[in-house]
Amino acid sequence: MSAESIKSFASLETPGYVGFANLPNQVHRKSVKKGFEFTLMVVGESGLGKSTLVDSLFDTDIYPERIVPSAGEKIKKTVKVEASTVEIEERGVKLRLTVVDTPGYGDGIDNTDSFRAIIQYIDDQFERFLRDESGLNRRNITDNRVHCCFYFISPFGHGLKPLDVEFMKQLHNKVNIVPVIAKSDALTKKEILRLKMKVMEEIEANNIKIYALPDCDPDEDEFYKEKIRQLKEAVPFAVCGANTLIEVKGRKVRGRLYPWGVVEVENPEHNDFIKLRSMLVTHMQDMQDVTQEVHYENYRSERLAKGAPIPKRTTSLPDHEKTNGVPESIGDKDRILQEKEAELKRIQAELEKIQAQIQQKTSVENIVSETPLPLVSNAYIDGYWHLDDRIVILTVLCTLGKAQHFERTTTVPPHPYRFAFTAGRYPGQVDRTRVEYGDDNGIIRGLYTYVDPRQEIRAVEYVADKNGFHPTLNIPAAIDTPAVAAAKSRHFKLFNQIAENNQIAVPKDTISVARAKQNHALLYAQISEEHARIAAELEAARVEAERAELYRKQNEGL
Repeated sequence: MSAESIKSFASLETPGYVGFANLPNQVHRKSVKKGFEFTLMVVGESGLGKSTLVDSLFDTDIYPERIVPSAGEKIKKTVKVEASTVEIEERGVKLRLTVVDTPGYGDGIDNTDSFRAIIQYIDDQFERFLRDESGLNRRNITDNRVHCCFYFISPFGHGLKPLDVEFMKQLHNKVNIVPVIAKSDALTKKEILRLKMKVMEEIEANNIKIYALPDCDPDEDEFYKEKIRQLKEAVPFAVCGANTLIEVKGRKVRGRLYPWGVVEVENPEHNDFIKLRSMLVTHMQDMQDVTQEVHYENYRSERLAKGAPIPKRTTSLPDHEKTNGVPESIGDKDRILQEKEAELKRIQAELEKIQAQIQQKTSVENIVSETPLPLVSNAYIDGYWHLDDRIVILTVLCTLGKAQHFERTTTVPPHPYRFAFTAGRYPGQVDRTRVEYGDDNGIIRGLYTYVDPRQEIRAVEYVADKNGFHPTLNIPAAIDTPAVAAAKSRHFKLFNQIAENNQIAVPKDTISVARAKQNHALLYAQISEEHARIAAELEAARVEAERAELYRKQNEGL
């Protein structure tokens, strides 16, 4: 090695510097390259602004195709758990955000077990992570565990409802609960403070564990300590969300416009939206750590204490084919590969057998296509013919209302027979049926019904004789039932009766009424402008006071 190469590799740092201080930079680069994952659950009654708040927090559209159900649909609807995942990137940092919504929660008349589906979902994610953690591919585990739960409290009550208390008591040992007072713009500041105190008193009285912000270290910056203190005092967060941009004093803000002024979403004087977002963003990692070290470890310890084995991923093969002679001591990955290989060989052998049978029985070319069906269920056979466990359907070209004739050389059955079957793509599901029978004259008649890709039922009637095979595709026309026909008749009679009895012209405003409406609209506009001007002056005064206070603190520090 030359002296020049040694000199070129010399350290440029000061003597005594080893380089351990660069380790945080390495961890930072690795984390940014991999990206981050976070799962947020939102729970609350319908109409409290859950989706709007989440969209406002992350400045994205989590539910682009959301459909709001009607009141009639909510009565029949049960609690569901729906997860939506979006990829968010900000300044080169990628976040895989999963928002778990619970539509139907608290909307029923009897909400006794409305939180069972939510508990089951959280436990399922713990079970899935435990199974993946015990598997082979541990490096690429997707963490879908719920790290935080925003529980929305109605602002129109006098505290927590019994359902709220029961829900948080059931889940406070499984997830980080953050109580949120929704639609805080419907309350005054005094009402918000009173409701916050009442909610915290009931939480402490029922020994409910909500997410607690970690305490600051003694050597932390005073500004950070003050920020954490304000966040702790703001719990439960009183927020309101909005995605509409409103122009106020020449600047556009997200908020809600009322006759008496504008409620700005990102104004800490109006609500706790900024504090909630700050808490969530600055404590994402802590919530993940609490989920891993507390909630998941509790579930894992309880799960392993029961002594039950961790379930493995299984294939959909029948029970008598799952092992296929492979010892159980072989690893899961090798066993699954061998099972799939054995299944492919078995299917290939059956296809070759079916092709050989078709070549012996028929000479039809370019018309008949071979389609092996799943195992036949509920099959019965009368007469002298016997069927194998699998049936081959000869799919032929059919046209609506017209019979196509194809010559065949297959020998007609020598005896009368009859058979029928129903089949489906998986056990318990039926999407096709077939009935066929033959007589002594060698004439075969049958009916084959199936569900097409449009989820419509089709029926093919066919006749086979010495002259060929004659199928006809029939599509029955829709016919009203007697009840539907009677309901339609009553509806049209009632409609005609109402139309005859209400032939009244729409009243028009008189000149004085129209003038009064116009004056009212002008007065309303003037009042709105005056309120906006007053709000702008107050905002300017507040900003000036904050600037003066900041200047004073800086001078005192100097």
